Amino acid sequence: MIKLIPAFNLRLTPADTLRAVLGLRAVAVFAQLAVTFMAVRLFQPPLPVAGLLAGSGLLAASALGIAWRLSRNWPVTELEVALHLLTDLLILTWLLFLTGGPSNAFVSAYLVPIALAAIALRPRYGLAIAGFGIAAYSGLFRFHVPLPPVKQDFASAFSLHVFGMWVNFILSTLLIVGILWIVAANLRRRDRMIARAREDTLRNEHVVALGALAAGAAHELSTPLSTVELVVGELATELKHLPEAQENLALLKEQVRQCKTSLSTLLENAGHPRIEAGKPIAVSDLVEQMLDRWRLLRPEITLEQHMTGQLEQLIQPQPGLAQALFNLLNNAADAGIAAGRPGVTLHIAVDNRQLQLEILDRGSGLDNHARSLAGRAAFSTKPDGAGLGLLLSHTTLDRWQGQLSMHKHGGGTLTRIVLPLAPLRQAP
Repeated sequence: MIKLIPAFNLRLTPADTLRAVLGLRAVAVFAQLAVTFMAVRLFQPPLPVAGLLAGSGLLAASALGIAWRLSRNWPVTELEVALHLLTDLLILTWLLFLTGGPSNAFVSAYLVPIALAAIALRPRYGLAIAGFGIAAYSGLFRFHVPLPPVKQDFASAFSLHVFGMWVNFILSTLLIVGILWIVAANLRRRDRMIARAREDTLRNEHVVALGALAAGAAHELSTPLSTVELVVGELATELKHLPEAQENLALLKEQVRQCKTSLSTLLENAGHPRIEAGKPIAVSDLVEQMLDRWRLLRPEITLEQHMTGQLEQLIQPQPGLAQALFNLLNNAADAGIAAGRPGVTLHIAVDNRQLQLEILDRGSGLDNHARSLAGRAAFSTKPDGAGLGLLLSHTTLDRWQGQLSMHKHGGGTLTRIVLPLAPLRQAP
């Protein structure tokens, strides 16, 4: 089934938030050590340095713990992030308790983890952290160690408080800008994914409509093809004395058989049947089968093929993949014929992870505008073309997580297809 809408999170993911917490702790540890060094010189008697360093050391140790945690492949939960933010508030409360409580110029640092929780976590976690911050701040009014007097050779206590507010404003501004930058980057990524999802949805709706029309046309064409096959058989009997006519009728009969096979395959795929002969097949054998059928349909085209790599890799014969390749080969062949240089070169490379095909035509090439529309809209450079072949091929390859790109190469166009082998190994 084609996946129309990719999964994404409108908020910061828990892992993104935990990385932001790690950055906040790194900045906080540096700022606390710098402030502690200044406080030792400013106050008489000095502040309880051992307690301050213990708080900074605990914060540094927890930051190292987060760094190690993020290096693991375990999923990060919102509860885990909330506990880390509560730890930050506890350590901040301890530091403020030792340095004057609510009169400390850095008391507004409470707002940073609260703002991060409100942005990145579910409301219940954000409210819990905000409530804890309010309770801790309120408790400092009653429980705190007053600041000692400032040394006589420094400015007054009020001037020192104003200076601390200035430093705190700078740090808070930098932290909030950093958080908002992360949020903005996440929103930009979401917008790009929504735009891509909208584009894929419109394209796939067009393809689904074409599929319904194709199924109806297949039913209508089966009868005329059977009639043509019957007439060809009668002509072969009547003209059995003309060898040249027999050769042409044999070719016509083979073309009719190929058309009937293609229509049968289309109708089967429309009903999503289980492929009875769905045994794994080597990449080289599957490609050779596809190309043998294509050569019968386009005998006037010279196909030069090169196959390298681990061609013995086994995949499942996926429905629609052959038709996607046929469409791209037909486009390349038609481009060469239009330029008076019929011929197609096909390069196939296989490793244990992916299958890469490169189709090089001998046409006049596509301009930048044509390459931007190819595969994303019903667009064609051929006078009588509808542009559906490339559109259907692009959609078909998307089903198996494939990538299709077109590049100007010499005078023609190089169409590159990259298909991961893992989806192709799964039964259709």
